[in-house]
Amino acid sequence: MEVAEELELTGKDYLWIMSSFCVGFLRNPNAPRVYPLGSLGITYTTIAKDEYEEKLLENAIKTSVRLWVETLKEIYTYRNQYQISPNFSCESQQSLQQWRDGEFFYQLMKNVTLDKPTPVQFSENGVSQIVNLRIVNIQHLTEKYTTRQIWKEVGRWVPVESEIKNKAKMMVEMSGITWPGNSILPPLGKPEKRFFRIVTLKEQPYVNYLDKGAQENCVPPSVPCRVMKDKVMSANDSSLQNNSVVRCCAGLCIDILTVMSSRMQFDYELYEVPDRTWGLPDQGTGEWNGLIKQIQDHRADMVLTSLKITPKRSEVVDFSIPFLETGITIMVSIRKGNISPTAFLEPYDYPSWCVILVFSVHATGAAIFISEWLSPQGLNRGATPLREHRFSLFRSFWLIWAMLFGASVSTDNPRGVSSRFLSNVWALFALVFLASYTANLAAFMITKDEYYNLSGIKDWRLTNPYSMKPPFKFATIPNGSTEENLRKNHYNMYQYMQRYNRPTVDDALEALKQGKIQAFIYDATPLEYHAGNDNNCELKTVGEKYAMTGYGIAVPKKASYLEEINEVILELKENGELERLRRFWLAGACHMKRKRGQSSHTIGIPNFTSAFILLASGVLLGGLVLLMEHLYFKFGRRCLRKYDKNLCCSLVSLSMGRSLTFEQSVMKAMARQKLKECRNPQCEVSLWKERHSHDLSLMYINKLREQLESYGITPVEDTITKPQICDISLKHNGYPNTSHFRHHNAYKSVENRQESHQLDSYDSTPVRWKRKCLKRSSSYTNAVEVARDEISDKHKVRFSEGKFYIGVDNDSSDQETL
Repeated sequence: MEVAEELELTGKDYLWIMSSFCVGFLRNPNAPRVYPLGSLGITYTTIAKDEYEEKLLENAIKTSVRLWVETLKEIYTYRNQYQISPNFSCESQQSLQQWRDGEFFYQLMKNVTLDKPTPVQFSENGVSQIVNLRIVNIQHLTEKYTTRQIWKEVGRWVPVESEIKNKAKMMVEMSGITWPGNSILPPLGKPEKRFFRIVTLKEQPYVNYLDKGAQENCVPPSVPCRVMKDKVMSANDSSLQNNSVVRCCAGLCIDILTVMSSRMQFDYELYEVPDRTWGLPDQGTGEWNGLIKQIQDHRADMVLTSLKITPKRSEVVDFSIPFLETGITIMVSIRKGNISPTAFLEPYDYPSWCVILVFSVHATGAAIFISEWLSPQGLNRGATPLREHRFSLFRSFWLIWAMLFGASVSTDNPRGVSSRFLSNVWALFALVFLASYTANLAAFMITKDEYYNLSGIKDWRLTNPYSMKPPFKFATIPNGSTEENLRKNHYNMYQYMQRYNRPTVDDALEALKQGKIQAFIYDATPLEYHAGNDNNCELKTVGEKYAMTGYGIAVPKKASYLEEINEVILELKENGELERLRRFWLAGACHMKRKRGQSSHTIGIPNFTSAFILLASGVLLGGLVLLMEHLYFKFGRRCLRKYDKNLCCSLVSLSMGRSLTFEQSVMKAMARQKLKECRNPQCEVSLWKERHSHDLSLMYINKLREQLESYGITPVEDTITKPQICDISLKHNGYPNTSHFRHHNAYKSVENRQESHQLDSYDSTPVRWKRKCLKRSSSYTNAVEVARDEISDKHKVRFSEGKFYIGVDNDSSDQETL
């Protein structure tokens, strides 16, 4: 009680009721001094009667024994079904067991009713329903100029007859009570509190309207509030009154209100402002509307929501200290962007690509070829035949590109030590290049969110919206502090945005997502809340905050409780409660995802356009190269053959060098015949020429055989390796150099050489021209014999691979003659 007195809980507003344990047997009527005056006590005993305790104990024993006996009488009828006496013994060494039939005995005892010596009746739970309790009261007694506190019986709690059978009804009879504080009236039942009417307006996350629970109540921390009825609310709502219904309000401001009501000891009624506006003076009359008007007209004692403190409002109402800072910011919608078409080039800038792909590749390829050309183990400055070592400048480039991209293709490797060393250096460079390129490519091959990155309220798209086509659209909420600030400081923007303004924040955000407006200007903290809790994270705040201020609690001018409100807010700031509430209510999943750098955008075909563009460009470039190849074989090869006398083109490209030789043309024609590619008259003529040459060779061999046999020489059946065209020295007119042919035929045997010299001494004229020659018939189907004198100058002869061709122009192209 000493602690209760220190807490001021013993005054006239508090009534203490004490149990019989605190009251005791009352042998002495004097009450302890620490007990408050007017306290009530409950006891079974009377005050100051001799031998009362002994009589009370005797009465209790008699009642208990009689109750036990009556129960035994009832259970006697069930003696064959139940074991009345348990097999328990106090002297037994065994552990006690449960008396299984004791439950039935207990049920019978609860049904026993006694009238004497003391009435007894039990409830279903086994509690006595007939109890005689005495109520005592601490009062002042003055005797011989002294005053002391005593216990005085002032009433009883006695049973009376009830209309329900076997049920007792208790009644309290009291009189002559002294109430706490020596008052003539009892306390009100609870301490007297102040009552405030508090007006609010919906603004997430500060004030949010929720539906009532299943039991038509508000689950904490939400509190009941009365909001204006709208179209979606049922007209049959039982709480409908004055066009408003009861809902539940929750949010940051509601949590502050709960703390304030507890600390300041007040009750309240929370309702929504009827016109659902924040409060702005009329430009003509200067009359306020919304929340501020409710305070001016003394309809509300307090405004508790996200109401910004402005100089204009401070002239008509008083504000508490700010409980949260805010400002004006801009919100835009995020559009899911595509990967840049040049994303695969973005890891390096364009000068770097030029150095890597143009200079480094070709310079290294040229260096490898030059090293191979000069190396004794390589081309050895042309001494090594290209047939033995197939390497050229273009094949060096092919090796460089294959190593750069790690392509699994067939390449010709250099043989020189220096060229191989350069190849290994290039392989190391390619490894470093690919590693850095791959590591940086992942950062660029991602979907980039697109949005209007406005710098702030003075961004050129806001100050000059017509500079964009179509014009840039932005909006705000009318009758609010944001509109007031724009009207005062940015009047042109204020006039322009009137056509796009939205009545509520939800409408503005929906218009922003649908593209009806491109920017929404409003308070910073609500917009940050919506950006963090948007379902698809499609909203983002941009630019610097403007016109920084704070949220405060508005009260009428010179309100006496304003200082108490400030003290509560300061206390919440000092103990960190306001910061905890801010983090709880303003946090959002989108904020955490952007902080961790997570992105869940699915990459589709539009986001992968760079790879398809690269593939399509490669296909088009391949088609262009194919066209250039056809133009080269049709027109360029004929011109290039006249200038490439030293086979220099073979050093650049082996394929180009082969295309300029007669042998390649013959092999190509044979390949065409084998693959049945001839489908035009020009190809058929070339095919006939090849067949005609074959027929002439067979006839010539037969004539030589006959001539040798006529001289008694038996030809040796020997396979003679065909000499290459480059190994035969030709005269200017195409005839073979017979001396060269005689002295350099290493494949003939000694016997054949002697017989050949005898043949030459017999007639200096070559055997093939001695008597008869061959020419093609007019039908172009076979070869015929002609006399030596029939050969004229117009018949040109060409030697190739051991064959002589008559009537073949040496300068003609392969498509005309072979």
